[in-house]
Amino acid sequence: MRRSPTLASSPRTRSTPTSPAMRIAGLPVLIALVLACGREQRGEIAPAAPSVTAAPDSLGRLDPAPYRARIEATEALLYAGEALSDEDWKALSTEFLELHNAIVFGDGSASARETSARLFFLSARADAIKSSSRDEIERTQLRELWEKLSADKFTPATWIRAQSPER
Repeated sequence: MRRSPTLASSPRTRSTPTSPAMRIAGLPVLIALVLACGREQRGEIAPAAPSVTAAPDSLGRLDPAPYRARIEATEALLYAGEALSDEDWKALSTEFLELHNAIVFGDGSASARETSARLFFLSARADAIKSSSRDEIERTQLRELWEKLSADKFTPATWIRAQSPER
């Protein structure tokens, strides 16, 4: 009759003995890893992402000023006169995504999270569109979604095309 191993002799419960010398030998490697993590060029620590300090207004709308460059780049493609190429659709998707990133990493408010989620959806939708005969229909639908988001989630600004009557 064979005896089954006891719990004490099971490989899962046995601890591997490590001598103090073995622990000390691994210390320089651990220190090097800690010092190397999070460093950029020549030992500089990356600056923290800029934080937007203005709270949303009473309606939960964000101040668009910190995101002006991203909004203008996005609208330049949305309101361009000519049809968009596949590269333009990809660029539009990237602009929506960059605006999403700027908001989500710069403002922790609930309104900012909702705004960035809607922008992420617009980015994914633009990324799925390819140049075709439906190009203008798709862009018109994206414009309408952008205009609703802009009206709902950003305080009025004269430089935002989606909020201007001329568009």
